[in-house]
Order: sequence, then structure tokens, then C-alpha cells
Amino acid sequence: MTEMRTYVYGVAGAGVLSAPLRAQGLPDGRAPVKTIAVGKAAAIIGRHDGPPVRGLSQPELLRRLTIHQRVIEDAMARGDVLPARFGTVLASEDEVRSFLTHWGGQVQESLAQFSGLVEVEAAATWDLKQALAEISRQPEVVSAKAAAQQASPQDRLASQVAVGQLVKRALDQRRTLYQAKLLAEVGALAKGIQPNAVLADELVFNVAFLMERGALAAFDAAIERLDDALAGALTIRRIGPLPPYSFATVSVTRFDAQRLAAGRALLGLPGEISEDAVLTSYRRLARQLHPDNNLGDPSAAERFAALGAARADLLAYCRSRAQADAADGAPTLMMMIERTGDGLSPAAGGDG
Repeated sequence: MTEMRTYVYGVAGAGVLSAPLRAQGLPDGRAPVKTIAVGKAAAIIGRHDGPPVRGLSQPELLRRLTIHQRVIEDAMARGDVLPARFGTVLASEDEVRSFLTHWGGQVQESLAQFSGLVEVEAAATWDLKQALAEISRQPEVVSAKAAAQQASPQDRLASQVAVGQLVKRALDQRRTLYQAKLLAEVGALAKGIQPNAVLADELVFNVAFLMERGALAAFDAAIERLDDALAGALTIRRIGPLPPYSFATVSVTRFDAQRLAAGRALLGLPGEISEDAVLTSYRRLARQLHPDNNLGDPSAAERFAALGAARADLLAYCRSRAQADAADGAPTLMMMIERTGDGLSPAAGGDG
């Protein structure tokens, strides 16, 4: 029998979720969901006795992700909420309380940073056949196709590949142009911009915007203007408002004592460590171990990569301890606020 643990959906202010949440949690969309509060910070949780998400099939993964998002969006209707990374599971409710004890201040700071902000996505599709037909009439594509037809048998495949690459570049250029038009129209309204991956040929762009709730009407009007200007070339959908999934997802991870010990040994840092000590030791060793200074050593690159990984682990540990609230005992969990990518500045989007 699988051990019962605690699933974390997200965090909120303690006073935001005073009314009971609907029973719509994992694994079946009907399980109870509740909150645990420590001071002014709260976590949205449920019981968990299933496998980790990395072991799920794709259909089951998507089904559970939908349930996870439904819980967060229900909570968001009551106030500011930050979603936890999908699949976040802690050992028990007591460990959730310990997390809030150490990280409650950081939770409040993060909630304040995103107070009143929501995510909306603009996703556009096109008629791919029509787009390809238009591209096929471009002079350079016509010329490349003619050259492929006239190529010798041994060169024909390479010529056909070149035509395909030319068409793909033209499609990508159109996507870039349309996304630039979107950003020129709505970018200045946003507090943050995060382009998402285009995972289907029919998809032109999928961009997340961090918006003030009061700016949503202006956002919708801007999308309508863009739609009119494009005269039906794209079908644009507005998705949301949503929690700020793309801009502020709470990551809770457990410190790996053995990995930290190995990192300390590699950097020569016994006992208590500090961020300055980690950086000083790393810089000294990096000069010694850099592959450029160890030409002919086949293991130099691997050693240098291990040094970089140790630096990252130890810095995360030091910074996490510095951020955590004063509490009895050192934190065993690390909290970070993640976003899905590097993003774009709203100013850059506004310039188009």
C-alpha cells in the first residue's frame, strides 16, 4: 500500500481562503482540498497516495494536471494565489507547517509582488494549407522547386530538403512577424511577457501576459483591433484570466544532504559555508580545472561541469537559508519562485 503523503497545490495569504474549498482534488477530481496556515501564509493541500508524476502515462499526466489547475483556479477566484509546481508532494501536513514556518515571509513577499496580477494567454492558429499555398508562390520558393525538379537523381533529395527548409524558414518568419504585431498591440499593457513554445504547425503563437485585472478590458480591445487588422488571417483566442503559471510557480525541493556534502568536499569547504565562501572557492578552482587549462585531459570537461553543479547546489542552499525566516532549526526544504523562460520586457513588446 502506498504511503499517504500531502500534495501541495499552491500558496496564499492565510486570510484569503477562509471559506472551504470545493472537493475537486487529486486523484479523481472529487477528493477534499483544504488549507493549512502558519502566521499569515497558507498552503492549499490535499492527501496524496499515488505515484510520482514522472511515472504517469501521458493521458493520466494531462488528466491530473487539469485537476491541479482547477483547484488553483478555484482558489484564485477568492484572492491572490501562487501555484505550486505540478506534482509537489511533501511527507505530511507537519512538513507543510515546517515549510510555512521557515518560508512564510518569502511566501508573503512573493504574493505581494504579484498581488492583483493575473495571467492571460493569446494563442493564434492559421489555415496551414492556405499559408503553405501562399509561401509556395513566393519567387524564391518557385525557383527552388524548379531547381529540385531539374536536379540530377543523385542531387534531387538534397534539393528537395533545401526546398523544405526554405518553406520552414518562411513559416517561421511569418510566425515572428505575427507575434511582433501582437506585442506591438498589447505589450505595453502587460507587466510581464512570456512566449510559450509553438508545439503544432497550425499554431502561430502562444504568448502569456502578466496583467493587472483592471487592464483586461483594454487587453481584449487590443486583441480585437489586431484581429480586425489581420482580416481573418489568424484565429486568436484569449485564455484566462489564470493564476500566474508562467511567471511565478512555487518550487519546493528537499535538500540532498549527500549531494551538498559532496559539493562541499569538491569545493574544499568543510563546516559552515557562506555564499561568499562558495564563490571564492569556485573561482579559484575554476581557473585550475577549466578545460582550456587542461588540454589533452579527457576528463577535464566532466570535472569542470561537476564543479559548476556543486557551485549551483551550494549557492541555492546558502541563498535559501538566507531567505528563510528565523525559526528553530535549519530549513530542510528550499523554496524558489520559477518562471517558464527568460521572457520579454513589456517595453520591448510595446516597441513591436
